[in-house]
Amino acid sequence: MSKRITISKTTDGFSVTTPCHRWKVALDGPRCRLAGPKDASLLVLHLSPSLDGDATVSRVVAARVDGQAVEMDLQGRAKSRVRLSFSRSGVVCECTIQDGPAWNCLRPLRLEGTFAQVRNFDPDLACFDIPQRISLPVQISSGLQSYPNFFQLDWGNYMMPPYLLAMGQAGRYVGVGLLDVPDCPIPFDSTVTTAGLDLKFDYAKAARTGAYSAVPVAVLPGPTDTDILRQYSELLRSGQAGATAPAVRRPGWWSGPIYTSWGDQVYRKHYEAGRMTVEAGSERFLSAGLVDAALERLAGEGIFPRTIVLDEGWSENLGDWRACDARFGGDLAAYIASKQRDGYRIILHFNPFLVSPDSHAATTQAAILLKDSSGNFKKVNRGGRDFFLFDWSLKACRAGLLAQVAAMVGTAGLGADGVKLSGTKFALPPDAQLADPSYGRAERYLLGVLRDIHECVHAVKPKAAISLNCLNPLFGPYFDIIRAGNCSEVNHDCHVLRAATACRLMGDKLIDTDDWAAYGKVLGATTFAKVVAGIPNVFSAFYRGDGRVRVSGAAGGHPMQMTAEQYHILSAAWRIYELAGPVDRSTLNVDYDRMEFSTAGGMDHPPFLRTYQGGNVLAAYTGSAIYVTSLLDETCLLDLPKGFEIASFERINRTGGSEPVAWRRSLADKALFQARSCREDTFYYQIRRKSPDGGGL
Repeated sequence: MSKRITISKTTDGFSVTTPCHRWKVALDGPRCRLAGPKDASLLVLHLSPSLDGDATVSRVVAARVDGQAVEMDLQGRAKSRVRLSFSRSGVVCECTIQDGPAWNCLRPLRLEGTFAQVRNFDPDLACFDIPQRISLPVQISSGLQSYPNFFQLDWGNYMMPPYLLAMGQAGRYVGVGLLDVPDCPIPFDSTVTTAGLDLKFDYAKAARTGAYSAVPVAVLPGPTDTDILRQYSELLRSGQAGATAPAVRRPGWWSGPIYTSWGDQVYRKHYEAGRMTVEAGSERFLSAGLVDAALERLAGEGIFPRTIVLDEGWSENLGDWRACDARFGGDLAAYIASKQRDGYRIILHFNPFLVSPDSHAATTQAAILLKDSSGNFKKVNRGGRDFFLFDWSLKACRAGLLAQVAAMVGTAGLGADGVKLSGTKFALPPDAQLADPSYGRAERYLLGVLRDIHECVHAVKPKAAISLNCLNPLFGPYFDIIRAGNCSEVNHDCHVLRAATACRLMGDKLIDTDDWAAYGKVLGATTFAKVVAGIPNVFSAFYRGDGRVRVSGAAGGHPMQMTAEQYHILSAAWRIYELAGPVDRSTLNVDYDRMEFSTAGGMDHPPFLRTYQGGNVLAAYTGSAIYVTSLLDETCLLDLPKGFEIASFERINRTGGSEPVAWRRSLADKALFQARSCREDTFYYQIRRKSPDGGGL
């Protein structure tokens, strides 16, 4: 079945065929009526000018509410207006069609209605409601105002959220989402004013700078904002929109626990300075000695990473991606090979955009640097320092950088196993002037860079892993692992909320739960939740931050030596992760009230991971056994799968010994026991299932 939308002319209009449905559109003068299957909730119409000699519409989006037909005013003339009326929700969407064959679909886009909540699916603000009911319209303005930014959807958002907004109130929502990557700055922006909330979908900047491509837009009605997200995700997964790339079979090592060197580098810098400092400059603290000492410390505490991320500092400089061998005993390639022989996988940090002013690239290859509208070299500030930017639209720039990327993973080079991408917020400032705009502007420029890196890495090493801070599924084909990103200073659960959003949008990808900033106060329940959400990662083997207010550009808080209790929590959580095996995380279920998390399938369909009792208990269900660890000394009520008869119930201590645990069945499907905290001698609990012959499995 075709994955594209096709249009066929009929006697009274035209028909539209999608991978799932066939629609008929009857034209009656300026009006048209849309008819289709009742279970279809969305249709993207690609209207050709040949259907009507005067038509200039290229893309129109129509939607249905609970199977009701939608009426549109379809003038089909230059500068005409399309009106989509959602009768059950009272939402009216109006959009102006510009001159020419392209539809400038968001200029203006006006949504009328009274909504109690507006969501942009930035998980850091997942539970934030507008404090009062407001009446929109949502209209464009002549420019963007990014501060204070209510949705944090300004250009260069760190986590790259999806191009999706949902507005509504109880039982009545409407969502608007882009179905392709635009070649203009992100068109969603918002500002809180004294009058309320000013929302903008702005293509005006791109319009002023010249021609650009129209991007299809989905208008999605639904009962909840979560349903809007589901519809949007399903539409993208159906193959009707967005970029595609060959699927890479996921090697087992991708899901191995991770040690990332950055936290120890930053904390070492803090200690040397005797105060909190900015993170920039921490690259000089990366060395073979630091990594080896970290791995030794972790192993001594029963914590065994399978993957090592050598963060910023393994190369000579930002922009010079040749190995700084002096930091690794004179030969980084040999160091990586030795670690691989020990059973580790190595991932190298790579920032494809920033160029240090004192780098070889900046001092001898200035022709490949990005310029601004005045012809000067474009600069951006990072941690109090100015940096230049590469211009990836130049063939010479791409060739040189991709050759260095290939050497990072190639056997003739460093032989690493993957790449950690960073710096997307520096990709392309709005006032930058590309040498070759045909490479892709704004968001499509970033897409081009990710595509080129992905193709280069996988051509050299097909099973190499590429990780990226990204929740936008339109970029999904060009990276393999979603990195949850830095912890919010005000919402310490944001790692897990990001993971829940990532599962809904890209359930086929692994999630690196990240660990920066490494605040000590969130090591407990947050660590348990991360084990459920994805791959555990520790950024420091020696310190946890005290979480005090940081100075600008610094993170992690003042470094404090990790305590025995903290090591015990980490080791117990990581052990449960390993005992669980390969868990289906295509869905991450979140109870926001209790902050409890669980993976897809449920305990009757193992392997399955969950937290419960307010997030203080972590449990893995494997079918033959249940493994449990607890943060507290407390009475624990453990859910049992259907038909699970207990053969043995043991407490495993940190020396490897075990002892039986007193327990009793509560109701038909629960086991009640007194749990002891993993902060001390208890490692975890092991409950084995009785086999059909009466023994343990």
